[in-house]
Amino acid sequence: MNKNKNCNELPSVRIERELSLHTEISNELLNKYQKPHRMELGCFLIVNCGEVCLSINLMKYKVRGKSIITILPRHILQIVSCSSDFRCEIIAFQPEFVQEMELVRNFVSHLTTIEQRPILILNAEEDSFIHELYNLLFRVHQRIQQEQGEVKGVISCLLMSFFYGLCAMYDKHGIEISIKHLPRQEEIANRFRTLVFEHCNKERTVSYYADKLCITPKYLNTLAKETTGKSAWHFINEAVILEIKARLKSSSETILQISESMNFPNPSFFSKYFRKNTGMTPTEYRATV
Repeated sequence: MNKNKNCNELPSVRIERELSLHTEISNELLNKYQKPHRMELGCFLIVNCGEVCLSINLMKYKVRGKSIITILPRHILQIVSCSSDFRCEIIAFQPEFVQEMELVRNFVSHLTTIEQRPILILNAEEDSFIHELYNLLFRVHQRIQQEQGEVKGVISCLLMSFFYGLCAMYDKHGIEISIKHLPRQEEIANRFRTLVFEHCNKERTVSYYADKLCITPKYLNTLAKETTGKSAWHFINEAVILEIKARLKSSSETILQISESMNFPNPSFFSKYFRKNTGMTPTEYRATV
């Protein structure tokens, strides 16, 4: 099968077309994602071999062998390390492309499950099925691009087949059932982490998230330490720094714009806050490779 040389390389946060496919990842691209990036696109990484360590919204994962990594729009991705034999294929898509599909509701119903369990280990049969779908999607996409046709239509149906296949695998593995029966404390902790990444660009107090969860700040701190090993304040602070790093590296916003949009009183306070937590100014961090 010919390599996909006609598609744009997966950029930091967005893709120009509705869908982009990649049969391999370059070292240059892997190095780019060693810094945290806010993903405006949705992305499936089909891991063929090797090992990769990555962080999704501050949760660290080590992935070996045949598996699928699902990265949802607005998640913050950072690749910590990968082995020299790491190989994977990528399906990247704009959220708007999926939202327009009539059959997307089944996938949406699994979003909470996938968000909490983004790594799915595949058995031999599942791996073969996923690659059959990917290869068909790849060939059709290439043919349409060469003929300068519309991506939608057939591509939409094939992509939805991939979504349905993934959801069926989650159901088969019983992952959704296990999540529905999580202990109450872990449910609250998961909700806390989700809320932090939804609101940390504006809200940075423990009391704000405790109020959202209808619990006391003291109890939230206890739950956070039990489930993350960090206090609630420390987790919020890490999420804020991660958000700032992602925006410095994956957007063209000025320091002033980032400071204002993240509800800091002024750029000077913003820079001091960032330097206290990272050892460098926002400008210095943006200039790093």
